[in-house]
Amino acid sequence: MDTHLVDIQARDPIRQALAGNHTALVDLKLTEYNREEMNRMIGCAAACLYKPFNSRPSMNQIIQTLEGIIPVINIWNENDSNNIPRET
Repeated sequence: MDTHLVDIQARDPIRQALAGNHTALVDLKLTEYNREEMNRMIGCAAACLYKPFNSRPSMNQIIQTLEGIIPVINIWNENDSNNIPRET
């Protein structure tokens, strides 16, 4: 699959999830989920997809973020949302 196509399809759901609306990314069959874990996963995905190449987190940082050892803000913060391309 074309990675550019994946990026385009992921933009809006990731942007919504970063704002706290996870509905586009959560399986509708789930009756409940851990929002903190979801926030960590979304932050990791956004950091890997949208941060400049030389600023992307290491795999170790991703693992530690997913495990809750380091806060997601260490790899993705509100200002980083400016790195998500706008619709073209």
